[in-house]
Amino acid sequence: MTHFEGRIEAARPDSHFFTRLFSFAILAAMSVVAVSLAAAGAGPVHAG
Repeated sequence: MTHFEGRIEAARPDSHFFTRLFSFAILAAMSVVAVSLAAAGAGPVHAG
């Protein structure tokens, strides 16, 4: 556990970067899903 935690501490900057990148990827995926639903006709119902 200690060794693993030590590696996490060492990789903290990269982990933070990948966390932000992952969050952005989730938002982008949600946007793509929303556009797909809108194209399928479910978007206007949700927006209305």
